[in-house]
Amino acid sequence: MAFRVQIRRDTSLNWNTNDPILLDGEFAYETDTGRYKIGNGVDVWSDLIYSLVGITGPTGSVGPTGTTGATGSQGIQGPTGSTGSQGSTGSQGIQGPTGETGPTGSQGSTGSQGIQGPTGETGSQGIQGPTGETGPTGSQGSTGSQGIQGPTGETGPTGSQGSTGSQGIQGPTGENGPTGSQGSTGSQGPTGPTGSTGPTGSQGPTGETGPTGSQGSTGPTGSQGPTGLQGIQGPTGETGPTGSQGPTGNTGQNGITGPSGIDTSILSINSYSVAYTLQIGDKGNLVEISSSSNLNITVPTESSVPFLNGTQILLVRGGTGSLGITGATGVTLNSSLGYLNLNNQYSAATLVKKSTDVWYVFGDLKI
Repeated sequence: MAFRVQIRRDTSLNWNTNDPILLDGEFAYETDTGRYKIGNGVDVWSDLIYSLVGITGPTGSVGPTGTTGATGSQGIQGPTGSTGSQGSTGSQGIQGPTGETGPTGSQGSTGSQGIQGPTGETGSQGIQGPTGETGPTGSQGSTGSQGIQGPTGETGPTGSQGSTGSQGIQGPTGENGPTGSQGSTGSQGPTGPTGSTGPTGSQGPTGETGPTGSQGSTGPTGSQGPTGLQGIQGPTGETGPTGSQGPTGNTGQNGITGPSGIDTSILSINSYSVAYTLQIGDKGNLVEISSSSNLNITVPTESSVPFLNGTQILLVRGGTGSLGITGATGVTLNSSLGYLNLNNQYSAATLVKKSTDVWYVFGDLKI
């Protein structure tokens, strides 16, 4: 004759209102949520955790997106808030290294040299005395027309430099004479050895400057130095009023609802009357052994039956014969005080897989 097991049941509200203490290993079921708890003989209902939760069904396919509604007209822009005062400038960051100098551009053509006038004789330099006070600068006369520059003679050998004489007293600056036009440059003679520096003659008029050559390409920029400290930010201006909202677009059609998931909160009861080794189909279900003989339920190794970590299996002793829980070679079963035999007929226990070949066992057990 087959045995039928009836589990205690009530609504979630009634369970939490009455808050009873379930017996160790006793099942209790919420009829309105599909969830259940297993007692430990100590904690009240509200302190117990729920056991297995049903597997969520596959998500339905997403429905097509509705057309986007037309954009509402732009609201009137609010007035710009007043500008906050500028924060103080952060300290100057360290200057990065100077980048390499770019190549020099090609030199522009030299302008025509004006005719250089003859060089006047150089007067002998007087002994330089101590520097006197600078006299007042005379008014500048108007610039006269450029004189014709005579041809430059060949450069004679430079003599050895003589010792510098003492500075003479500086007289007042005279008016500038008119600048003559620059003459053409003569060919340069060979440079002789440097001789002593003779007295400096008066400078001839400066010729016109030739056109500037094109600028060479800029060399690469050196790496930037670190940024200075951020200055204090000024207060934010007032926010302008928000423009009116445009009309809402039409709502798209709802997608097709996916199929409902399988409700695994309803246990499958697998009944046997002989010694039994757990199989993959027992996960999340109740295994009942009903016999007058003394039998065992064996927990297999992961290599033979790959239960996932966290798997729960409920066990019930349905017959008068004893029912023990054993592990295959290599399997560890951890229970309070090492008890692994169901206490009496209709006693229950729970197996929970912790890790590879390691299980917890708890319920109405004896040595």
